[in-house]
Amino acid sequence: MRQKAFSLLETVITLAVAGMLLGIGEMSLQGFEDKINFDRFCRQAAGLFQEKIRRAAITGKRVMIYNQSSQGKLEVIQDGRHESLKIPDGVTVYTSFSGKTGLNITSDGTTSQPFTLRIIKNDQGKKEYEKAYTFLLPWGKINEK
Repeated sequence: MRQKAFSLLETVITLAVAGMLLGIGEMSLQGFEDKINFDRFCRQAAGLFQEKIRRAAITGKRVMIYNQSSQGKLEVIQDGRHESLKIPDGVTVYTSFSGKTGLNITSDGTTSQPFTLRIIKNDQGKKEYEKAYTFLLPWGKINEK
């Protein structure tokens, strides 16, 4: 009489295939999560610049923005108050102004020249994601490249 059940070998093979499919799905979701976190930081950084330019124009108070990549942050000084945005690990922020002199946003919300914010996520030495923003107008208009 023959039994109508799966053998141990068939069960092990089925579990192995299911495990591999789940592992592949998890790896692709990890990459998706990295991209979401990168995009979130890019929006925060661009929003920080835009907000400070507009705030300077509205309040009439000068703003200084420093790219402190070596310390892992973007730092903003306005009216004696320091704010900072943490740069995630593996992300590099490049600005068209130096970290020592910073970006001076005058009390009318203008900058001396248009500037570029470039954000790159590197993974094991290769460029994984990149976004660039150009701030063109005195009131903080952003063009994303």
